[in-house]
Amino acid sequence: MGFKIKNLLELDMLRDSEVICGNEHLDNEIIWINMLEILDELNSLQVGELLITTGYNLDNEELHKNLIYTLHKKKLAGLAIQPGYYIDKIPDYIKQQGEKYHFPIIQIPKKITFSHFTRVIIKNINNGKAKHNIGEESLLADFIENKMISETKLNELIECGFNEPYSLTVMIFSIEQADHGFILESDTEYILDCFDSLLSKIASNYLFEKYQDHHVILIRTDMISGFIYKMQELISTLSDSNPNFSMNLGISSHTNTFSSISKLYIEAMMSHDILKTIQAKKGVCSYEHVSLFQMLGHDNASENIFRLLNETIIPIMNYDAIHNCDYVETLKIYFSNNYNLSVTSDKLFIHRHTLRYRLQKIEAIFNIDLKDALTLFKYSIALQLNNLYH
Repeated sequence: MGFKIKNLLELDMLRDSEVICGNEHLDNEIIWINMLEILDELNSLQVGELLITTGYNLDNEELHKNLIYTLHKKKLAGLAIQPGYYIDKIPDYIKQQGEKYHFPIIQIPKKITFSHFTRVIIKNINNGKAKHNIGEESLLADFIENKMISETKLNELIECGFNEPYSLTVMIFSIEQADHGFILESDTEYILDCFDSLLSKIASNYLFEKYQDHHVILIRTDMISGFIYKMQELISTLSDSNPNFSMNLGISSHTNTFSSISKLYIEAMMSHDILKTIQAKKGVCSYEHVSLFQMLGHDNASENIFRLLNETIIPIMNYDAIHNCDYVETLKIYFSNNYNLSVTSDKLFIHRHTLRYRLQKIEAIFNIDLKDALTLFKYSIALQLNNLYH
């Protein structure tokens, strides 16, 4: 049985919460949670998610007049709003739209911290689901160690949905202590729960097991494209709230034979270890990109990396913080969509002319030419490196 909106309202920490509208849909199942302080990147929202926000700029009706319609159309489970930071109360137009579309909107008390809120929700979402295997026994161990595979284990793998016509990929995920921090076992378990929930949301077939001092994932290759992007987002979010952690994910190439799983494991380990070599605080590396990351491991590489970041992304990040802008995020989405104005403006929920004007402002403020190929290459690399080290 899934975790529903009505189950959420039964939690002790939400006894002072209030259902603003959508009472008839409190049976909506919460598949995952998504936290957005600034409600300007709705494209990443998925069916069944509960969106949690403090409502930054939500009192601007012209800017957010289609918010509830968009969430309803995307079939989200509901919206949880926490007034007290950016808004004093939930605006009337939001309530009216919620009533119009019978969309569940919950007002949560200011005293609840987002970290506690999400931790409790994810724990409840995962109750009743198959957990990652943290015991000594591992279905994948014999495949990884290239041992003689028994018919029983072969059948177990097939029963998990891994028939050989499917192309398979191996991933290695690790959580380690960063600097001189201390990691609680409960925090580690929380991160693994987040990871497992993301896997179960995206992939119908996967194995997530403990092997030696890291975690191994076997997944069908056709399911990982969206997962990699979402995993990068999740690692960044978890890293921001858990600075004592170093989290890295290595990804292999792919194969359609069980006998090659040991080879994929080696590739995934190489991809994982290169992130440790370059001392990345957090990151994702695919096997096809190992050679690029290896260049960063040369002598004086870290000095050159931070010089590059200080010349490119850091000034824009500082400007964003001071002037409450989102220029770095704009560049990320613009670059990740091959400099396509139409696609980027759609994902930013702004008009194409607004995007063009914003890019012109970035060029003018920071004295850069976004039409120059080498400049685009330089800033694209800098954005990727910034993800690894900040």
